Amino acid sequence: MADVESRVAALEALLAGGSSLDSFQKNYSVITDALEGEGLASPSSIRAGVDMLFIVLCGVLVFFMQCGFIMLSVGAVRRKNAKNIILYILLDATFGAVAWFFFGWAFAYGPNPNASSKFIGAGWFVTYNLPKEEYVNWFFQYTFAATATTIISGSIIERTKVIAYIIYAMLVTGFVYPVVAHWVWSCDGWLSACLDSPLLEIGLVDLAGCGVVHMVGGIGGAVGAAIVGPRIGRYDASGRALAMPGHSAPFMALGVMILWFGWYGFNTGSLLGIVGQETMVPHVAIVTTLGAAGGTLGCLSYSLLVEKHWNVVNALNGALAGLVSITAACASVELWAGLVIGYIGGWIFSGCSWLLTYMKIDDPLEAAAMHGGCGMWGLWAVGWFASPSLMGNDRACGVFYGGCGGWLLGVQTIGIVVIAAWVIVLMAVIFGALHLMGILRVAPDEEKAGMDHSYHGGDAYPKDQQVADGEPFTTTTLESPAGKVKEAEGTEA
Repeated sequence: MADVESRVAALEALLAGGSSLDSFQKNYSVITDALEGEGLASPSSIRAGVDMLFIVLCGVLVFFMQCGFIMLSVGAVRRKNAKNIILYILLDATFGAVAWFFFGWAFAYGPNPNASSKFIGAGWFVTYNLPKEEYVNWFFQYTFAATATTIISGSIIERTKVIAYIIYAMLVTGFVYPVVAHWVWSCDGWLSACLDSPLLEIGLVDLAGCGVVHMVGGIGGAVGAAIVGPRIGRYDASGRALAMPGHSAPFMALGVMILWFGWYGFNTGSLLGIVGQETMVPHVAIVTTLGAAGGTLGCLSYSLLVEKHWNVVNALNGALAGLVSITAACASVELWAGLVIGYIGGWIFSGCSWLLTYMKIDDPLEAAAMHGGCGMWGLWAVGWFASPSLMGNDRACGVFYGGCGGWLLGVQTIGIVVIAAWVIVLMAVIFGALHLMGILRVAPDEEKAGMDHSYHGGDAYPKDQQVADGEPFTTTTLESPAGKVKEAEGTEA
């Protein structure tokens, strides 16, 4: 009875307030001990559970982005390759999960017995000895690894062999991406901001992966597209680029909106918890929203000023360009900066897209320009726009706030250079080896016939399919305001 009375008294004292710190801690301990003694959850375990649920739900949102990639990619390719890209993105998730389980997670976040090594992790292979508390992080980080690998698919589709795709997907998810993730997001990585002695006393600021995810995927895609070569008919005899429009703008629009939806999990989940960050989570969500809006406005501005019409596909790409651009900075910039960074990202995407076309790097989804170009811009933008009030480091603020000596901009620049160099070298080796082995690109007649017909048992849209009213199912090519775009010879829809 006395024990119950002491608990009641402690609870009344807590509710009444006004007690000293020592008294508060004593009464708090009485209550929490009582909860644990009765087999009930303590406040600390409740907080941990809430954070875990938040991270899992955000991970589910990030994984759902694979559906967005499927819809976007299917809409952006010609109808004869629709099944092919569906399979490839499914293979990303499947073989990526296997690679992440066996060694990807270990290389990215595993403990390294050699404490002086800050290059790569070396523990928890096949989740051996992995603490159960880390399961939530394993799942969440897997969804990011799968995203990086999927980005590359958009650059090499419509002419890449299935076996080559499987090999590259496992190597990217299992090694190329994990090493960069270890550098930046593991507290043992040499670029990490949570390292005991971070680079220039700051470390790289990349909350949700402008560098770790988008630069890896975008630059990797550019290298792959350069080595596999352009699609048949993409350039005429004089080297002039010919239009190869996708077959469904509505599919592309649905894909973009799914990706925008999933991006809220991508960015807010990267806070790795919600307890104690109740105001930062909506801050990140708002900045993410404004980044997407800014990117859309940037690409629409480019379309109106340069192309002289409202380009719907470019506007859709602009939303994604803005989202990529704000991914690193969404927790370190003020709300207004999200709109500015996204808007600039829209122009950077448009410029990079033109440059890659000029260089004859055929990228059907323009993934290299979007994720590579805007990923680099997003990392660099932190060094210009980071708010001192949000950074909490006297050496870390954006140039527009005085620069704090320019240290942050310097760290971000170093990060861009080393990540780009790592990805270019590794992906050149991977795709170069696949090319030399003769297993990278399909035969010309198979490419002309379409990947669906050559490898997947037939078209995604059977020509004799009937709709409810009895009319035959037909498809049309995308049209510009000037009229229907004429497809190049050898590029049948």
